Amino acid sequence: MQEKAMIVKTKTGLHEGELVATPRWVDYEAIALTTNELKFRVRIIPKESIVSIDGEASKFIAAPVEREITVAGSKGNVYTVTIGTKHKSCTCPAFQFRRSCKHIAEAA
Repeated sequence: MQEKAMIVKTKTGLHEGELVATPRWVDYEAIALTTNELKFRVRIIPKESIVSIDGEASKFIAAPVEREITVAGSKGNVYTVTIGTKHKSCTCPAFQFRRSCKHIAEAA
């Protein structure tokens, strides 16, 4: 039986895919959707960022105000991304230099 694709509206955009099991390494309230991207086959969506699912308003309770996520870099290094309500940071050299990096986008 084929799973039905869902449309999830978040604070930052729309995401479509089939609901799959959330990976064990995700240590916060989230859902996981398949994607059509080869590089990132699953999109992890924090529950506090969900506005609606298939047009129905979200009833999720907000997660903790700040969370830390471990992200693998392109060369195998491991970085820590911190996401708070007012700031985001990463331990990678790019963030230290530019105050932005791809790891924050990947973690969000």
